[in-house]
Amino acid sequence: DTVGFSKTVSYLQPKTPSNIIFSHIAPTESTLFQVVTQQFEATTITSINRRVYSEAKGASRLAELASSSEAFNFLSDSTNYLALAAAAALVQFVEESLLCSLVPNTVRVSVIELTHYMTIDRKSAAALRIIPSREGGQCTLMNVCNHTITAGGSRLLQSNLVQPLRDTVTLRLRQGAVRMLLENPSIYANIRRVLQQFSGVDVDKLISVYVRDYGGRAGLSEV
Repeated sequence: DTVGFSKTVSYLQPKTPSNIIFSHIAPTESTLFQVVTQQFEATTITSINRRVYSEAKGASRLAELASSSEAFNFLSDSTNYLALAAAAALVQFVEESLLCSLVPNTVRVSVIELTHYMTIDRKSAAALRIIPSREGGQCTLMNVCNHTITAGGSRLLQSNLVQPLRDTVTLRLRQGAVRMLLENPSIYANIRRVLQQFSGVDVDKLISVYVRDYGGRAGLSEV
């Protein structure tokens, strides 16, 4: 599905994934593999056995791990078999990498509909000065709006700028959250004060290194 693949790649790029899982039967010379490695140069590509991609197991594990009924309709819809099979592979990969077992009812399982987002590719976003070009040195919307404290916050802001949300329900919820912070400056100040403690640490990348190099066998203080 060329359109679906393009939308998925565009959605993932601003999120800078630390690892992308491939079925080991996908040849490294295939167009799919080459496109993914070109688009995500700094991302680790991990090959895992094809047999762990199981629709039934994916639906069962997500239903067991889900902390709410938010994704119930998704889990019961047989047309989502590819996503459910991928979820089974992802859960097994996480558990084997960290040498742990995920606890039931502790994982937030949500469904992201790519139709709820506009797609702006990186070249267009740079041309419109939404984000800096590779050469940098431009006055962009990202530069003007970026008052974030953490590296993760900065990435999330960029993701929101290049993938504007179209879902009115979620937009109203976000507006309500902003209104709450504006009306309660003490809460806003406390949140910023807590985040300041993480300003010099990229937590996402730290955890990625921890999993990649230590496989969950060492404490974070040893990384």
